[in-house]
Amino acid sequence: MRWRILFGLVSFYVVYLLIGAGVFYALEYTHEENRCQEYLENLAQYNLTQARSTGNVSVEDLRNFIQLVLKAPQYGVQFDSTSTPSCAHNWYYQNAIFFAGTVITTIGYGNISPNTRGGQTFCIFFAIVGLPLFAVMFGAIGDKFAAFFKKLDRRMKSKGRNTKLRKTVVLLATTSFMIIFFLLVPSVIFVAVEEWTYHEAFYYSFISLTTIGFGDFVAGSNPDLTYPSIYRICVYFWILFGLAFMAAVISLFSDLIKGSANKASKKPSETKLDEEDVDEAPSNPGAGIDNVSLKVPNGAKPFIKVVDDKVTSDGDSEIKVSNEDAKTHATPTTIS
Repeated sequence: MRWRILFGLVSFYVVYLLIGAGVFYALEYTHEENRCQEYLENLAQYNLTQARSTGNVSVEDLRNFIQLVLKAPQYGVQFDSTSTPSCAHNWYYQNAIFFAGTVITTIGYGNISPNTRGGQTFCIFFAIVGLPLFAVMFGAIGDKFAAFFKKLDRRMKSKGRNTKLRKTVVLLATTSFMIIFFLLVPSVIFVAVEEWTYHEAFYYSFISLTTIGFGDFVAGSNPDLTYPSIYRICVYFWILFGLAFMAAVISLFSDLIKGSANKASKKPSETKLDEEDVDEAPSNPGAGIDNVSLKVPNGAKPFIKVVDDKVTSDGDSEIKVSNEDAKTHATPTTIS
């Protein structure tokens, strides 16, 4: 895909994402804020401090209180480290952008979801259009990443490296690049911003970029911390390009496996050459050739077509073409 087309596709995707986030914000924000205030008022009816001092807590009150706490996420309520409840504001616009992005990347952390009928209905149609749009863009960006590393493959090819060795080296280089710049380095940033351990940060990075998305760790969701307004947006674009780069790694790995499988499935009598191992033919076909020997396994009969029958055969297993014949006849020799 040309860069101009890719730029237009990415621009359309960003606009689609921003519009979708705006619709989610309009449908969900006010509804959740009202539910949160209602929840906090209900929670205030339970004066646990006084109950603890007097020891007068009925089983029914305790059961109702536990049920109320368990339903807190549904009402957009969060508790900090001191168990103080507050509104999570899950549908602030920047949070709505993050949510919309996780929908069409299929990560779906599950920590927030639409609660209104309008929001749920819109989410369905938003995903129907967004998923194929993301898939096309995802593949195009992945191809651009893969093309960058295929340049390394071509350089190694020019030095006469073995095909399997070249592809293995390119795959290892691509994988190493992804691990360093999309897993190791971002994990350090998450440790600094989220106050996670490095193990937790790396775990979150891996779970996100593989689209598993358990939701046990989600960037920008700690009620004890204050985040920059664009933090979650930056996290989303890290996920976006990380997924595209992972697609490039999967593509290169698939090429390596397919190439090995195709060679393993060939019969011994087949003498077809690997297209990637054949360099471009020189302008003078006979230049620098003293002898050409075409060897085939015993019992296999090659079919060779040469103009004027300028080929001499020395048995069934080896056919020789002289240097003078190669220079005189530029017509390609066909082998099957």
